[in-house]
Amino acid sequence: LLLEQGDEVIEIGSHYGSTTTMLYDAVKSGEDGFCVGVDIGEKIIEQAKRRHPHVLFDVVDAWDVLKLLKLKPPKSSLGYDAVYADIGGLSGAHGLLESLALVDSIGRGLEPRCIVIKSSCMKKLATQLIPFSSIKRRFLNKVK
Repeated sequence: LLLEQGDEVIEIGSHYGSTTTMLYDAVKSGEDGFCVGVDIGEKIIEQAKRRHPHVLFDVVDAWDVLKLLKLKPPKSSLGYDAVYADIGGLSGAHGLLESLALVDSIGRGLEPRCIVIKSSCMKKLATQLIPFSSIKRRFLNKVK
C-alpha cells in the first residue's frame, strides 16, 4: 500500500479535489493523518472548497516548496509521506524538462516516501525508455 492511515499527504495540481478527497479518506483517522490539495488557480481552489468542505485546499505554486511545507500542522513532522502531483498542464519538450525539475524539487524539499506523478509528457518519456539491461545485451551480442 502506498498510503496508510495517519500519513501526511499533499496533492499538487488538485484541480477540483476529487483525488484529494480520496487521499483524505485513505489517510485521515481521528486526529491522525493530514491531507491538503493545492493548485495555482484561485477559482479552481474556491470550487474545490465548495465541493469538499471537509478537506483542506490552498492556492500555492508547486515551485514554492517552503509554502507547501508551511501548510502542515505545526506539531507535524517535516516533509510529507507521499506527494501526488498532477502536472498534466506541462507538455512538450519544455514541459518535460519542467516536470523533471519539479519532481526533483519536490523530492528534495518535501522528502516524501513516494511521489506519484500524473503527467502526459512524463508518460510519453516513460514509454520511450529502454532498460539498460537490453542495451547491454545488444552490445555484448555485437562484441561476440
